[in-house]
Amino acid sequence: MKQRGQQPLRVEVVEAKRRHESDDARMMTWGSHYDSLPMATKTPTPRRTRRPPAVGVCGLCGKPGPLARTECCHNLICDDEGAYLRNGCRTRHDRFTLCGFHASEAHAGAWSTCQKCRDEFETEIFVWYGTNQWNFVKLENPLSYRPTLCSTCGQRIRLGIDGLTILPDGRRLCERCVE
Repeated sequence: MKQRGQQPLRVEVVEAKRRHESDDARMMTWGSHYDSLPMATKTPTPRRTRRPPAVGVCGLCGKPGPLARTECCHNLICDDEGAYLRNGCRTRHDRFTLCGFHASEAHAGAWSTCQKCRDEFETEIFVWYGTNQWNFVKLENPLSYRPTLCSTCGQRIRLGIDGLTILPDGRRLCERCVE
């Protein structure tokens, strides 16, 4: 004679095993970056590797160690990347020079003759990025440009240094006229 509770119990055990096996199969592929064709064919971005400390002085500020080499031009520079300094030599070279921009955008050729870099910026910014104090090599023969003037008071606005507000209609205001 069949007992009443045995058959459902056996079915529950079999179902639990099936669920466990399917969970294992899902766990093998869940979160994998190679589940889809676009992710499987995507080239991974290179990561910065830690190199042995460089010996010498920073090519921009002249201070001794800790130093590193820039990825764009391989010059010695203060190794302030880990400190997240906004005013560090490495940060400023990477962010405020054509050399750093050219390398971060992975353009081919020399930054000083790159047309892609030239097209990215207004002439005044392009010249400032190529000639400011954060460059190891300054841009030779910088382009001439009309200075940017405040639409209200006519004061010169240095785009690389001064703050400004650009209105929806394209007018530019100096910091004093915005307040």
